[in-house]
Amino acid sequence: VDAERNLYLSMLGVCLLYHLGLYRLYTRCTTDMQRFILCVLHAWVLLVYVVKSAHRSSQWQSEDTLYSSGLSVCPNNAKVYYNLAKLSSGTDLKQAKLLYHQTILLAPRFEHALNNLANIYRGEGELQRAEALLWRAVSINPEF
Repeated sequence: VDAERNLYLSMLGVCLLYHLGLYRLYTRCTTDMQRFILCVLHAWVLLVYVVKSAHRSSQWQSEDTLYSSGLSVCPNNAKVYYNLAKLSSGTDLKQAKLLYHQTILLAPRFEHALNNLANIYRGEGELQRAEALLWRAVSINPEF
C-alpha cells in the first residue's frame, strides 16, 4: 500500500517513455492503416489503465477496503494485518486478536502490535498474558 505512493514519480517516467516511443513509431508509419492500428492499440492500452485505476480507486474509499485489498496483494505483510487489527479493535476484539497474532507471527519484533494485543488481554482480565507481551515489547525497544 505504501509502495503505491512511491510509484507515482517512476510511473511518470514510464508514461513519458511510452509516449516518446509511441511518437517515434507513429512518425515511422508509412500508411494510414499502420497509423490507425497504432492508434487503436494506444486506445486499448489507455482503456486498460483507466479501468485498472478506477478499480484501485474504489479500494481507497475506506481504510477497511484499502487494507483488505492490500492483504490480497501482500498476504505476508505484517503492517497490513496490524492496520486491519487496529480497525477491528473498536468493533470486534476476537478478530482484532487474531489479526494481532498474525502480525506478530509475521513480525515477532513489532512492538506496537505486542502492545495493542496486550491491551486487549488486559481489558479481558488476562493480566499475565498482557504482562508477558508488554515485557516482550520493552525487551525489543527499551524506550517503548
